[in-house]
Amino acid sequence: AAAFARACGEKHGDVLPYMDTVSAAKDLDVIRRALRSEQINYFGYSYGTYLGAVYAKLHPERVRRLVLDSVVGPDDVWYEGNLNQDYAFDDRHKAFAAWVAKHDATYGLGTDPAGVEAAWYRMRAAVAAEPAGGKVGGSELEDTFLPGGYYNGYWPYLAEAFAAYVNDQDTEALVEAYENFGATGAGGDNSYSVYTAVQCRDAGWPRHWSTWRNDTRRIHDKAPFMAWNNTWYNAP
Repeated sequence: AAAFARACGEKHGDVLPYMDTVSAAKDLDVIRRALRSEQINYFGYSYGTYLGAVYAKLHPERVRRLVLDSVVGPDDVWYEGNLNQDYAFDDRHKAFAAWVAKHDATYGLGTDPAGVEAAWYRMRAAVAAEPAGGKVGGSELEDTFLPGGYYNGYWPYLAEAFAAYVNDQDTEALVEAYENFGATGAGGDNSYSVYTAVQCRDAGWPRHWSTWRNDTRRIHDKAPFMAWNNTWYNAP
């Protein structure tokens, strides 16, 4: 994490002062002016809710309509917000398991949501010990299923890969799902760098690993799906 942050500062120190949500909101207003619009209609979800809220705070007279979905609490930016997100993603994962159980005739993973969820965690333990297709380990599996937390439309595709692995020991479907949903290339690396820069510039973060570790252990006991994954994602 320290090396990542140091390299970012050395390579992009000239732009880092502008990598924050207030600067992004100012950029948004530049776009408004370029479009010659007196007011904007704004729809934002996830981080977009915070960006929209900041824009509306800075320029309330320039907002005609504002629709926010899956709202980031402005008092939780960003460490507490990510801890809260762990619970939200775990709820979404449980909803996915319930949906798979409801469609047992299609996926054959059982009709009990808790049983389906347990099967998913057994799959995670299995690929952590022996990565599926030599590519999909425990972390990669979480990255693959994370998009399902955002969009129900991905559930059938993810459920097919899940069922193929559990019922038929078929790793190809899981690898394909990972390559479609979890794997990242240069574009993903760029997005991640921007993400970490903005979150770092927006607010202070705990500087002692013991705080991160203790909070994550506490949350993992109740909401294990993305707790450690989210911690490592934000650690740099």
